[in-house]
Amino acid sequence: MVLQKLTFHTLNRAYLLASLVLSILIPLVPLQPADWTKQQREPTEVLAKSVTAHRSSTSVSGKNDPLNFVALTQWVYGSVVVVLLGRLLRKLILLGLQIRRSRVERWRGLHLISTEHATASFFHWVFLNDKALNPKERQMVRAHEYSHFRRGHSIDVMVVEIFRCIWWFHPVSYWLQKSLTQLHEYEVDAEVVQQYSTKAYAQLILKLAVPQSVGITTPFARQSIKNRIHFLFTPSSISMKKLLFGVLIPLMAGAVILFAPPRTFPPATMVQTSQGSIHRVTYVDYEAFLSDMRRNPSLSRQKFATLFPNDWREAYQKNRRSKDQGVTGVSWDQAMQYCTWKTNVSKNHYLPITYRLPTEQEFQDLFARGEAGKPTGFYCLAICP
Repeated sequence: MVLQKLTFHTLNRAYLLASLVLSILIPLVPLQPADWTKQQREPTEVLAKSVTAHRSSTSVSGKNDPLNFVALTQWVYGSVVVVLLGRLLRKLILLGLQIRRSRVERWRGLHLISTEHATASFFHWVFLNDKALNPKERQMVRAHEYSHFRRGHSIDVMVVEIFRCIWWFHPVSYWLQKSLTQLHEYEVDAEVVQQYSTKAYAQLILKLAVPQSVGITTPFARQSIKNRIHFLFTPSSISMKKLLFGVLIPLMAGAVILFAPPRTFPPATMVQTSQGSIHRVTYVDYEAFLSDMRRNPSLSRQKFATLFPNDWREAYQKNRRSKDQGVTGVSWDQAMQYCTWKTNVSKNHYLPITYRLPTEQEFQDLFARGEAGKPTGFYCLAICP
């Protein structure tokens, strides 16, 4: 609310667009929880019991519930997205057909098209209704639309339209579209009055305040007339107030920390021993190892080829979605290199964890207790000091 009262319209526009981008990116930025090492030390018997209980409850509720509400919600969401995207595409097609049927006049990079609707623009196409305007007013209208084109406002409109189609359920998307469109007008108005009389331009806005426009175009005078004229006669905000935008930087950083999902590590079967935690290495784990080694510039192509287990491609395609299937066909040397890589990754994250292969006695004790299930794949021992 405070920023809306300032005349820094370009900064306000940048703030809204940055908010839009961050609202999309924040949920995708994983953060590593501070107590990750603590989580590695927790007894896994409790974890195993909770997972088993969750699976049991899920299977029971699934039998009693004939309707899968998750699938239904996804279907409804996807259907609405398709409808909204289709409606947006229809608007673009109709706009294109109207452009093809119209006579175009070129002016300073703009394509001017005569229309009976309200004056509006879409990229470099301008739908111009200037029959009731005098030559001076025509110049102001063209300068207004040229400023929209030069500042790339139609790009903002398309981005927000697509955002609304995908996040249609979010009320902020509708407020964002309204606020950004208003800022476009404030930004252009401030530029035009530097060339023409403020009073004459305000009278032009009132004269062209008609409700209809073409499709998804940016109309000349459909936005809040009262606010636009208010900003025309409002003195520019003092430069010191730009510091208010600096306050937004730590607030955005805090939003990333508060709302970003914690970084999760690929799950694997894990059993606590006196030496440390013994993990079953899954296909997900080993694929992460291969992906990281693929980016290693010091590793030759021939050396990298030796890291692939037997029948890797077929087995990975079959088990890549499994969260607990142990990787098979791994040689002793490949398993050793995996443990070395895992240790180096921990050191890079300042975690004092060392990984090695279990000894024969540790391996026998692991399966003698029956806690690790069937011995599939290979295992890695994580030692925390």
